Amino acid sequence: MAVDPRIGLLRDLLSIEPEDARARIRVVRTLEDINTFSAIVSRTRRRDIGAFTTRKPSAPLVLFTPEQEVVYNTVLTLSRRIVELQTPGMPVEFLLSMLRRQAASSISGLAPSSSKYSKTGWTKSSSQK
Repeated sequence: MAVDPRIGLLRDLLSIEPEDARARIRVVRTLEDINTFSAIVSRTRRRDIGAFTTRKPSAPLVLFTPEQEVVYNTVLTLSRRIVELQTPGMPVEFLLSMLRRQAASSISGLAPSSSKYSKTGWTKSSSQK
C-alpha cells in the first residue's frame, strides 16, 4: 500500500506554530481530503462560513383552531386511558410526553403513527409484538 503524499504535507503543517490559524485550516482541509468518504459526503460547517449562521431560535405562540383543540384533547384523553390500562403504576405524564409534544407540534403529523394503532389495535399484546 502506497503512502499518500498528503501525509508528508500534514507532517509539515503540524510542525508549524499551533496558533497559526491558516496552517490549522490547511491541516483540517488536508485531513478531510484524505478521508475516504470526502468525495461522497460534503459538509458545510459553521466555522467555514462564518457567524451569520448563528441561529436565533424562537417559539411563537400559535393557538389551535377549535377543531384542532378537540382532536388534540381527544387524542390525549384516549392515550391517557390506554396507557393507564396497559402500564399501571407507571408515570403517565412521562409516557405521554412525546405524544403530547408531537400532537402540539403537528396533529396531522401524528396521523401515520396513530393509523398504525388503528390497524393493529390498541391491545397490550399487539404493542408487545
